Amino acid sequence: METSDLLLELRPAAVLALGDLQYEFGEYNDFLRYYDISWGRVKPITRPAPGNHEYETADAAPFLYTAGGGWDGY
Repeated sequence: METSDLLLELRPAAVLALGDLQYEFGEYNDFLRYYDISWGRVKPITRPAPGNHEYETADAAPFLYTAGGGWDGY
């Protein structure tokens, strides 16, 4: 939460997230359980790119499902 707290203080126009947004395997439930409670707070302004951990799932499906949905919601 510390890094997302800093982001909220800075009030950026956008956040470029360069891969490996969710360890270890980029599973959908892990995005909900871990990513969403911290970095998910800046999800509406996040511009994500998948990393190798997102591709540990079949074709990075959880990441692409979230990103493809406008990244505004899982």
